[in-house]
Amino acid sequence: MADINCKFPMMHDAIAHIDLATGKRDVRMLDSGDVASEPVFVPRSASALEGEGYIIALVYRAANGTSELLILDAQDIAGEPAAVLKLPRRVCRAVRTATLSPDSSSSRLPFASLTKR
Repeated sequence: MADINCKFPMMHDAIAHIDLATGKRDVRMLDSGDVASEPVFVPRSASALEGEGYIIALVYRAANGTSELLILDAQDIAGEPAAVLKLPRRVCRAVRTATLSPDSSSSRLPFASLTKR
């Protein structure tokens, strides 16, 4: 997430990948008024190399008051999305994420103790 052209602090108007070793920046700018949630990295496979996978983020689309789930290639964030799931209404941008290692036990997941109603 990044606040590049946004007038309001903590309203993320871009999704960026910055290679700390090379300094290379890959940025996906959002349309004016659109806001991204905290992105999540998903490896392409269990044997994927560092950074091979997808970036998933909810994006609020201000022009029509809806949200989209963007699935981006982590190696080309500014390129065409791998997929865009259009949601019929706005989803709160305050959705939080968790990062788990592949060997994480399901009993250690943040909401594992919740039961279905």
